Amino acid sequence: ATSVQGNIIRNISYRSSAAAPFSGIYTIAGAVNIGTTSGNFVGDSTGPGSLTLTSTTTEPVSYGIYLGSTGILVASNNIIGSVTTTNSTTANSHSFYGIYKASQVGTVTISGNTIGSNSTANSIQASSAATGYSQLLFGINSDGTGNVTISGNTISNLTNLTTETTLYSKMYGIYTTAGTNLIQDNIVHDLTAGGSASSANYENVTMVGIYQYSMTAAQKIIGNTVFNLASTTADAVEFYGILNWGSTNGNDTISRNFIYGFKMLSTSPVTYLHGLSFFNRAGTFTGTTTVTNNIVFLGDSITTGCFIFGIVKNSLKAMNFYHNTIHLGGTVGDGSETSSYAYRDKTDGTPAMRDIRNNIFYNTRSGGGSNYAVYFHVLGNIVID
Repeated sequence: ATSVQGNIIRNISYRSSAAAPFSGIYTIAGAVNIGTTSGNFVGDSTGPGSLTLTSTTTEPVSYGIYLGSTGILVASNNIIGSVTTTNSTTANSHSFYGIYKASQVGTVTISGNTIGSNSTANSIQASSAATGYSQLLFGINSDGTGNVTISGNTISNLTNLTTETTLYSKMYGIYTTAGTNLIQDNIVHDLTAGGSASSANYENVTMVGIYQYSMTAAQKIIGNTVFNLASTTADAVEFYGILNWGSTNGNDTISRNFIYGFKMLSTSPVTYLHGLSFFNRAGTFTGTTTVTNNIVFLGDSITTGCFIFGIVKNSLKAMNFYHNTIHLGGTVGDGSETSSYAYRDKTDGTPAMRDIRNNIFYNTRSGGGSNYAVYFHVLGNIVID
């Protein structure tokens, strides 16, 4: 395998009209080990603007590490931070992906990397207002169709400064769209989104800590911590701690995740905040998603009216919910009639089996509309204890 170790790529100011202006490390073929024995630096772990990337075209994408081959790929122990993307035209975007795996087969491990900084605010920022084009900022994005392990990474202090209100800007910590994924023991925190993306939900939502979109069996999201997700728009917005689209025919596991500390400036009464959210496309599903030993703590710092959900099930797949602890708190102080739900099951029609046992659904939120511990649309095919 090719080995890429111990390189330092920093203190670069670069201007380009290319559609993909910059990649710190780029692989296109073969098996490659990146940082496995000595981590590489793309930018820096502290301070701002070690890499300043300016585009003169409409909607370019730059990359910290680009994994484009079909072999066995390992990217570990690398630091990607102190990066600012901008555009010479305010309406244009300049997106950035910290680590990107292209849509190809192969076994991929992305582990132990730091994307952003634990100490420097806005370490990676997509700084264009991008009012005319969708601007995307992803810590880790895998479109790989093989087996993908994303473990032990820290993604922190990423900021998308777009101010768009009618497009599909995105700020995602970890985003997987294909393949069989194990997303484990990652820490995602202090992500900030400026756009509202037309208050879109699910596929085009503007803010997600961890977004698992693949329907290949089986998906596992285990032991991750997601906190301090912030929205700075005054418009209606929707965002999620963890969002999982269930696999079509496998047994998925969502376990031991901890989600807390959402922040928002929006005063819109049609803003929606989800801790754990489950959704899938229409179709036939086999297997079961088991959701166990997760903790969600939301609402204490939010006084404006918005809808808050600890867990939302909007999925056709059979699901088990065991030993989860959900606490919603805070007080609505603006007179709006918004509601909150520690657990909400939005499944309509004839739902698949739901087994809900030994959970704590605790809602102390006050004011606003109704505040529920548990809410079901349909009561058939359910065990609750």
